[in-house]
Amino acid sequence: MLTDPQIPLSSISAYRLDLNRLLTLLLADKQIASDPLFCTLGQHHFDHEVDRLLILLAAMTRRLLDNTGSTIRRSVCGRFWRHYPKQQKTYDLDLHHACSMIIHASNIVTKSFDYYYHDKDDEYKSDKSILYFEDFITITGQKQQRAEIDIKKFVHFCIELSQQITGEP
Repeated sequence: MLTDPQIPLSSISAYRLDLNRLLTLLLADKQIASDPLFCTLGQHHFDHEVDRLLILLAAMTRRLLDNTGSTIRRSVCGRFWRHYPKQQKTYDLDLHHACSMIIHASNIVTKSFDYYYHDKDDEYKSDKSILYFEDFITITGQKQQRAEIDIKKFVHFCIELSQQITGEP
């Protein structure tokens, strides 16, 4: 069990709740976006809520990593470009660096394109382009840095970190 006397266990509980909120929001997005009855639900708030949760979680994760010395900090959860698009060489993106990229991001992109044919309603039978989350979040920084974060791995390592701190399975 890793301990930090400055981090109360109630904060870890809130941290886990926010991890659950982020994961639920992202994983439900494709299903919601593909349904003509719900596709506009939360459309205007989705990106802001994802950004808010990501930044909050990244800041808390960085604090936990820095104060506990957990080895999870080096766990790979994506890939990183130093000078995008000039250099195409990618590097492993560890959890600690992913948190830094999120905290200092100049842009966070959570959705990608896909096309759906809606069968339930005549007005949706035509080809309609929609955006939805698809496993990776793209972060760009001010110095031509770019990262793609596998959100499932990111959340998985955050959960592991919280388990190390609380001693729970």
